[in-house]
Amino acid sequence: MPTHPTRWRFSVDESGDFAKPQDSVCVAGVLSPDDGGDAQQVEATLRAVLPCVPWPPHGAHLNHELSAVVWHAVAAEGASWRARKGVEGRVCDRVAAQLRDLDHERWHPLLAAVRAGRTPRLSTLKDFWDELRPSLQRRDHEVLLQVTRDHRAVVGRVFAALRKASRAEPPSRMAYFASDSWLGEPETSGEDRYLGLLRTLLERVWESLEHLGGHHEVWVEVLGRHVADSTIAQDLPLHVRHLGGVLADERVRRAARSGGVRLVPLPIARWEASLDARLVLADLVANRTAKVFEMALPITGCCIELRHRIHMPVTSGAASRPHIAAGPVVADQLGAARGAAFGALDLGRALRALGPPGGPRPWAVEQALLWL
Repeated sequence: MPTHPTRWRFSVDESGDFAKPQDSVCVAGVLSPDDGGDAQQVEATLRAVLPCVPWPPHGAHLNHELSAVVWHAVAAEGASWRARKGVEGRVCDRVAAQLRDLDHERWHPLLAAVRAGRTPRLSTLKDFWDELRPSLQRRDHEVLLQVTRDHRAVVGRVFAALRKASRAEPPSRMAYFASDSWLGEPETSGEDRYLGLLRTLLERVWESLEHLGGHHEVWVEVLGRHVADSTIAQDLPLHVRHLGGVLADERVRRAARSGGVRLVPLPIARWEASLDARLVLADLVANRTAKVFEMALPITGCCIELRHRIHMPVTSGAASRPHIAAGPVVADQLGAARGAAFGALDLGRALRALGPPGGPRPWAVEQALLWL
């Protein structure tokens, strides 16, 4: 009888400014069982610990002081999430009044966007906040900074609670990452920077499931963004055909050695009230971990830091290979080494000769050697 495949949902988002070559970026994904129960568990946990934040909570906005003020102002009008109380509520009221007086033509559209379920552009919040800060009372600023610190602490507890609720073996929820091998790593063959990292990320998912054995069907869902479309030489909204093109890339498909893994693209998701909670979780994972890859850490230290931040497995298989992929230059060098039957010594020498003086980040070299 044919074996029914294990069905997974792979939810993907990113962190960082991909338009700036010198800005560190990360593409992250959460692999979880493809059933409604997992999404419901994630959503219930997030709603319970972030009662003063509209759904869906966005990682970058949780880190910004002005977000809390806007959310409180709309909640005070009777929104579905709670307004803040006590000192925090009074500070939010006071700062909201200052913002309204500073520029009501910008303040009211912010409120209108949140009322309509839209997430204001982070750059808009930052610009408005930079104008207000010189006139802000020091104590008020300290209170709002503490609110953002509390958000980060709460998100950390979310990760811990979700891990505690899913103590399965093998784990029912795992995290994967792709980041630049070094700051300013070039694109390959005109490949969009984001799509290049998405490709190496999916290669790693494919390979890791192959090593687990059995049959796996993975439904890949990605949050929308803009990408450079080489066919018309301009940026376009990410489309399922872009995702399908990545999955059809021979460099991704060469990871399929036994034929036991199938990756299926889903329509590109939009950031809206009906967003699947697993994509919200992917956004929080990316936001929480992006800075780890800037560090000159060995792969072991990188994995330890990631597990500490998100409480999810970041390795799998008997050999505990890392769920971490480097950028396209290192990934393509790894693929070429496999084709030429390089040994680890030869590959390590070739990888360390790449990029700036000193070579790629240590974790980028070491993850390739472990997946040779």
